[in-house]
Amino acid sequence: MTPPCAEALPKAGAHETGGGACDKGAPPLIELVDVTKTFHMGGLATTVLHGVSLRVRPGDFIALTGSSGSGKSTLLYIMGLLEQPTTGTYRFGGRAVQGLDDDGLSGLRNRAMGFVFQNFFLIPYATALENVMLPGTYGDRPGADLCDRARFLLDKVGLADRMHHVPSRLSGGQQQRVALARALLNEPAILLADEPTGQLDSATSRSILSLFSRINEEGTTIVVVTHNAETAACAHTRLEMCDGLLRDGTRHNAGIGPDSGPDVLRPDNRRNGASTYSAPPEDSSPSGGRGVPA
Repeated sequence: MTPPCAEALPKAGAHETGGGACDKGAPPLIELVDVTKTFHMGGLATTVLHGVSLRVRPGDFIALTGSSGSGKSTLLYIMGLLEQPTTGTYRFGGRAVQGLDDDGLSGLRNRAMGFVFQNFFLIPYATALENVMLPGTYGDRPGADLCDRARFLLDKVGLADRMHHVPSRLSGGQQQRVALARALLNEPAILLADEPTGQLDSATSRSILSLFSRINEEGTTIVVVTHNAETAACAHTRLEMCDGLLRDGTRHNAGIGPDSGPDVLRPDNRRNGASTYSAPPEDSSPSGGRGVPA
């Protein structure tokens, strides 16, 4: 069922599934245990995360909210392997990632994760099609296959007639659609988005949110950082960051059962300032989520 804030969009061709249905014994896609993050600048140390524990299940759609400086973007970047935790444990698909070198982290990030940012980060002299194909150039996928996949995704986000335009000839909403298509090129297990509607007007934001909702329904796990209430309302779960800690989240699921959501919702305790969330029973993971690439 489509979340209330999402517009219904026509399907653009057959959907290409990734890892198939998520079985009930599957491990969390992302598991963080007592993660902290401290930045050092000059002689000053600033701790941004104070012991965060979080499990993200395949098929989840989670909004991380909170004021500026609360640590939500830092948490997202750690989940996306763009930052390393100072202490704590990070497991992706049940496997610890701390021992991976830079090549290993880059490979996992490119294969399993897609990113959407507020500022789009498109190459200004490349066409929409070339921008979408970019992540595939770091793998061994044939060029013709990459081009076909990029064309399919641009059609999916409603830009079939704009694929040969450079970013300066696209509106802000169209540029964000290109960025979203680029993020999906490698069929990632998870999409990580940092303020994806931050530079868009309300009407354009709703169209982008409709795409996010549809992509989640098709099996991609999504975690989005946002200040925007309408963006947060499209997620199945809202978690609030405050001073580097996770606070109580709000479930407002769209047509899913009470036991089928992410297990990041119930704060058990906060010992020594740690933010810890307990899991529902292991057999409560949702079906239909895209699994972890091998």
